[in-house]
Amino acid sequence: MSVFTSDPVTCKSVDEEDAGPNADLTLSDLTLTVTQVLDVLANLDASKATGPDEIPARILKETAHEVAPSLCELFNKSLRLGSVATDWKRANVVPVFRENNKEHDES
Repeated sequence: MSVFTSDPVTCKSVDEEDAGPNADLTLSDLTLTVTQVLDVLANLDASKATGPDEIPARILKETAHEVAPSLCELFNKSLRLGSVATDWKRANVVPVFRENNKEHDES
């Protein structure tokens, strides 16, 4: 089974005014637009370290116009199905020590 289709990418955004103030929206009601994905990619800090995917932010910024439609479709499918890839739940956590104190003081 292929995750690719020949259908054009259609990404629509939920308008909060259409939903009304008391609407019970869920994640599956949220739809991202390619423009929103482009904005996030454009604002990535290229000086930050890579995440678990090991894709440098600089690469994502430089290829934003090429990858945004596919990422938009992927994110929207995840929201629509209510399923998040296991890898998206991972993070690289690195302790930042203060004042060169790398030992935990038990006193």
